[in-house]
Amino acid sequence: MRDSAEFVRRCLTAVGYPAEEIPAVLSSSAFTVDGLEMRIAGEPGGVRFEFRLGAADDAALARLGSFASGRIVREDSVLALDPSDGSLFIWQRVGSSESDDAIVRSFERFAASAEWWNDRLGDGKPQDEVPEMVIRP
Repeated sequence: MRDSAEFVRRCLTAVGYPAEEIPAVLSSSAFTVDGLEMRIAGEPGGVRFEFRLGAADDAALARLGSFASGRIVREDSVLALDPSDGSLFIWQRVGSSESDDAIVRSFERFAASAEWWNDRLGDGKPQDEVPEMVIRP
């Protein structure tokens, strides 16, 4: 787990996390970006960025699920459902062999994705309306 914690620290340094808070980080950390709480967690061979969207009712799940196939083509983050509590989240993996510049670019794309998904969670458009950039099977 030591290597995992070191890579988490390296990622946090690369994305500009406050240096005075980094020594306390072990193998995961929660932090806020543009008002959105995100998490970085170490795992074998890299880290996983996560953003919790929260609980979703069936209508919201169906609406957000209709975006998933189009978004997976466009970005590296993936929409997922946590079966233990029924909440939605997005995640993205970054390998430990990535350069600091690649980590920053990955995180920037992830943060943009988190903002996009967060906006869609609360937009409340009718389900039968065709939203932007949706690929339907």
